[in-house]
Amino acid sequence: MNIKQNRRDMVTYSVLWIVSVFLYFVLIPQQIALRNSWSGDVNFTSQTFPRMLAVSLFVIASLGVIQTVRKAIRWKKENGSETRTEEKEGGYVRAIPLITFLVCILYVFLFGKLGFVISSAIVTPLLLALFRCRKWQYYASVYAFAACLYVVFRVILKVPLP
Repeated sequence: MNIKQNRRDMVTYSVLWIVSVFLYFVLIPQQIALRNSWSGDVNFTSQTFPRMLAVSLFVIASLGVIQTVRKAIRWKKENGSETRTEEKEGGYVRAIPLITFLVCILYVFLFGKLGFVISSAIVTPLLLALFRCRKWQYYASVYAFAACLYVVFRVILKVPLP
């Protein structure tokens, strides 16, 4: 394990944790107004889904912080000191964040032109191939997740997807 990577992960998860708290308590209540026509005990409001996303982000960030701390403790026990081990990274490894960003831009462009289903079917294998994923289960799970999202929004919530 690289100490530099571990610190970077800790900062990233901490920032995500702070963002999720900010979203839940500040941004969502201010930006998403509740309609006055809803009265009584309403289980599902306009703030429900965004708040669920903020809570999910908080949980994922918390799990990431816990995992990063556990890795650091395990590494420290194995090596006994905090000397840095610098790993030489190839050009491909250094270019992965840039390529991922470009693929995300491609997804935004395709999403507007082709819609959710086709753009997800095109970009998902690109990202998995970028990360050198060879297990077909990962490809299948991503397609199943996209299908579930389509069913939830299109069929259950009756929200038209682009």
